[in-house]
Amino acid sequence: MTRSPERRGGAPVGMVEDLDALEASAVLYLRLWCSGPECQAAVLHDFTTRFGREVGVERLRSFEEFMTTLVEHARRPMMRHAVGCRCVGADESAYANLIAAAADGDQEVAAVIASLIVRPEMATVVAHQAEPVAITVRQIARRIEARERGRETGRETGRDTGRDTGRESATHSAPAALH
Repeated sequence: MTRSPERRGGAPVGMVEDLDALEASAVLYLRLWCSGPECQAAVLHDFTTRFGREVGVERLRSFEEFMTTLVEHARRPMMRHAVGCRCVGADESAYANLIAAAADGDQEVAAVIASLIVRPEMATVVAHQAEPVAITVRQIARRIEARERGRETGRETGRDTGRDTGRESATHSAPAALH
C-alpha cells in the first residue's frame, strides 16, 4: 500500500505524552496556529498573559513570521493532527525537533531538520527564525514542568501573575489541555 504524498507527513509516529514539555508545547502551538483565527487569537492571549502585552506581541510576531516562512516554503503542505489529538504526526515530530534544536542553540542541526520540511535553500532561514520561537516555547515549557513538579511534590503554592519575571513559576497554567 502506498501512502499519498499529500498525507505522508500526517502518519502517526508517536504520542504527545511521550514528548518532553518543550516538544509537546511546540506541537500544540503549531496545531493551534494552523487551526484558524480563533485559535491564533488564543496563542496571542497566551503569549501576552505570560509575557505582558508588549513582549507577548513581539514574540507572537516572531512566531507568525516563522510560521509564514515555514508554510510558504514547505516542500509540500504540512500535515498536522487536531489540537486535542494524542498522536504526533511525522511533520509535527520534525517541527518539534526543529524547535528543540533551535532552543539548544544548535543552528546546524536545526537547519538539517528544517530541510526535511522546507526547500533546502530556505533551511538556514527557517532555522534562524526558529530560535526566538524556541526560546519562547522553552520558557513556557519550563513553567509547565515546574508546575508539574510542584504537583508531584505537593508544593504548589503561591499565585502567578502570568508575566515572565525571569523566575520560573510553579503554578502557571498550561497553554491548553491535550486529551
